[in-house]
Amino acid sequence: MTETTIALDPEKLEDSEVSPETASIIVASPRQLMWWKFRKHRLAMVSLAVLVVLYLIAIFAGFLSPYDPNTYNSQYKFVPLIQITFLDGEGNFTGRPGVNKLVGERDPETLRISYKTDYSTWYPIHFL
Repeated sequence: MTETTIALDPEKLEDSEVSPETASIIVASPRQLMWWKFRKHRLAMVSLAVLVVLYLIAIFAGFLSPYDPNTYNSQYKFVPLIQITFLDGEGNFTGRPGVNKLVGERDPETLRISYKTDYSTWYPIHFL
């Protein structure tokens, strides 16, 4: 008899012909069988972890977002991004991230505002 025939015959389950692994597969629910197969697939487990993280971010979005998405300040429309640094205003290494001050200057000929980084002033970034 084949392994499938033994698995379907309940009288053969009591005999010692069936291994413990086969017996656990026989009595497992379809959900358990799918989970065992899913757990062996590495890419599926990584994808599951990514989905869990994305769902957690979506659930706690109000807590994680620092600003109201509906507010807009037109004063800072053309300000470039500020580089995050671990060096304070004196040039010493610190363990926490921070940003340097940006100073806006208007060019007298073109009347354009250009922003320059002031490395003497450093603001630490505070989380939460």
